[in-house]
Amino acid sequence: MSAEQTLNIGLYVNNRAAVFLEDYPLSKMVDTAVMAEELGYHSVWVGDSILAKPRYRPIPTLAAIAGKTHTVKLGTAILQPQLYNPLLLALDWATLDVLAGGRTILGVGIGAGPPEGMRREHEVCGVPKRRRGKIFEEVIEIVQKLWTQDVTSYTGTFHRLEEISAGYKPLQKPHPPIWIAAGSYNPQVAGMGPLGVHFSAEAGRFRGPFARVARLGDGWFTVHCTPQEYAETWQFIQKLAREEYGRNPADIHPAIDFWINVNPDRDKGWAEAKWMLERYHNLPMDDETVQRWCLLGGPQECIQILRAYAAAGVRTVMFVLAARDQQAQAKLIAEEILPAFRE
Repeated sequence: MSAEQTLNIGLYVNNRAAVFLEDYPLSKMVDTAVMAEELGYHSVWVGDSILAKPRYRPIPTLAAIAGKTHTVKLGTAILQPQLYNPLLLALDWATLDVLAGGRTILGVGIGAGPPEGMRREHEVCGVPKRRRGKIFEEVIEIVQKLWTQDVTSYTGTFHRLEEISAGYKPLQKPHPPIWIAAGSYNPQVAGMGPLGVHFSAEAGRFRGPFARVARLGDGWFTVHCTPQEYAETWQFIQKLAREEYGRNPADIHPAIDFWINVNPDRDKGWAEAKWMLERYHNLPMDDETVQRWCLLGGPQECIQILRAYAAAGVRTVMFVLAARDQQAQAKLIAEEILPAFRE
């Protein structure tokens, strides 16, 4: 099998699902992560939100998973760095990386969800939401420095450090990879989709702060795009990295996440997926968003779609299970889809 046909496939073990699935407590979620390792998944992932989409906290949850697994990689999809003190984030993640034996991927993003919930969570964390992008970038810059320098000083718009020594470092060198989420689709229908905000001038467009990835990211992952949109954006990010920031584009790992419901009865799978998306995000989902974000259908149909994304440049896929029975769906994917993308 050629490199273009292989994919790393990870599993989002959904630290929010306990909010709306009665039979999926935190203990069962951790068990799902252990099962994912046994089934041959590349990685397991959890998310981050405080008030917009409440869930169990990501770093302690991954620490619990780290204690029960041995080889599977552990990541966040995504953690919102603008809501964290950068020194505490650097120390907490370094601790996790050591506990996990160097298996972590710090996936970061600006976040999404009901606008009022996002406004409130930024407010309680003391972060001006309209400046969250700049704060996000400063936190990433500081964390990278704390992980690679013995003594760090930093002067930014929102953060200032003078000769700070973190005391200890992550296990991975030079540091755990930081994958930056960028890119989303602005639906044609107002009020729909994961952002809950409609930009009429950009309706029907896939857009995002891709320069942030090119400058700071060790990886890029995204959602909502077609294979053609992915390929075009990935080429743009690589060009920016090389020409604007003097980086080797090979140092950026291309990834994507999908909600997935493998079911030969596509209509039944569609209905269940839409139910899951709307409860997870606390927002209505139009058919266009469901279509762009979900892999639906039988195993072979899903495999063919994934091959198109692999050809567009994707190397890692993260699946969010759009099914009420999370463990049954994880097992089905492992049996029917994972073997098609192993070397």
